[in-house]
Amino acid sequence: IVFEITLNISSKRISLSIKLWTAISFAAFNTIGSREEQANRAEKDIYSLSMNTENILHADRLFSSGYPERAVEIYLEEIGRNQPLPEKSLQFLASFLIEKKLYKEAIDCHKALLEINHLNAINQHNTGYLYLQTGDLEAAIKHLNLAIAIDSSQAIFHY
Repeated sequence: IVFEITLNISSKRISLSIKLWTAISFAAFNTIGSREEQANRAEKDIYSLSMNTENILHADRLFSSGYPERAVEIYLEEIGRNQPLPEKSLQFLASFLIEKKLYKEAIDCHKALLEINHLNAINQHNTGYLYLQTGDLEAAIKHLNLAIAIDSSQAIFHY
């Protein structure tokens, strides 16, 4: 699953693809080829994931410590290396994009979040809000109604 995203950070225009690998697609990818090829790919994937995890955890700490611009740079570097971002990092990135009023790009992050867990009422609500900000009322209503259907106890979802 690929979502295109273009950002202007530090006066640079950056075009990237957010790639979300589900466990199913990862498993299917690793079944292609001989046993030796599969083992080599798995070894490279494990190394890549460990480096990716270290960088992303560092970025998450930066974001939580009040350095969102540097965190976003690291997230974008990881995306540029075709590394998937975990849910928490996608949420950080989406909140940064919303703060910068980059609603269309934030929608791409929320699409990736919904691919991870489409039953997350808060992400459904936030996606609906973002569609509302871009003027796509049909999509906004769809996601806002889904948020209410998933968790009607959240008062904010009703407004």
